[in-house]
Amino acid sequence: MARQKKEKKSLKIGVQFLAYNCKKSFPEFIKPWKKLKDEYNLYFYVGSCQFPIYANLGYEDNNASTVEMLKNEYSNIIDYLYTPSKPKKEEDLRNKCLEVFKGKGVDLMWVVDSDEFFTEKEICNVLDYVRQNNHIDWYSLQYKNYVGDGEGWVDFEAPRLWWMNRNKGIRSFHRDCWVIYNNEKECRQANWKTIPKKIAVPRHMTWVASFDESRPSDVRAKIRYQNINYSDGCGFKWDEKKGELSFNEEWLKTNNKKMPEIHSDEIGIKNKGIKLCE
Repeated sequence: MARQKKEKKSLKIGVQFLAYNCKKSFPEFIKPWKKLKDEYNLYFYVGSCQFPIYANLGYEDNNASTVEMLKNEYSNIIDYLYTPSKPKKEEDLRNKCLEVFKGKGVDLMWVVDSDEFFTEKEICNVLDYVRQNNHIDWYSLQYKNYVGDGEGWVDFEAPRLWWMNRNKGIRSFHRDCWVIYNNEKECRQANWKTIPKKIAVPRHMTWVASFDESRPSDVRAKIRYQNINYSDGCGFKWDEKKGELSFNEEWLKTNNKKMPEIHSDEIGIKNKGIKLCE
């Protein structure tokens, strides 16, 4: 047991949280991380501000209460809080984190956005898996991507964990969570692996229309954001007639993707501790 604890402490793990307008859900979100912080030698960076695209689209910045909460209620666990007064691009928040982690000698970086909900067991499983497969440069995670009313989910995968010093070190983030290394490699050219679902398959809540009135609450804004931010557009669209979220069949066809299969759980989201707005 003592040896296991020593092994956990031997790595300095930096966890990057981006947390905008999530005052209601943040206590549930941060709970398992808070419990494991000391055990796994976790260093918490939190970046919190509105993205410029939302500001340019005319959306009100609703982040003040979240920033106040982070400063006052979580100052004892947040190691570095970055809350710029003006909108910053997503990559700017992530690159600021990268700068901080380099200065703190972080060995392993884990990106977690505040709409991603892990259990303690999932966090432990992922960290154990990464330690046991440390010949890999970086890892992607698979999620249950809940949609619409939150009663069903589709598969989703995204890059999430990186060893900091591989390929001469990470230079910068670009487009969400893709990184470029100092040896000129883009991360998809490096040695990477998808972490199996049996290790962890956390909940991803971006596309649940009523979830916590978050970033911003109307999923139509998220669609507009993605259509501007990404050259290939968005895999979802808003059905004006039905007044609901639907898959963008044209996007799927253009990108040679099949219609996603919607899965459902025996226990709905509302019974899992995730609080949806009434």
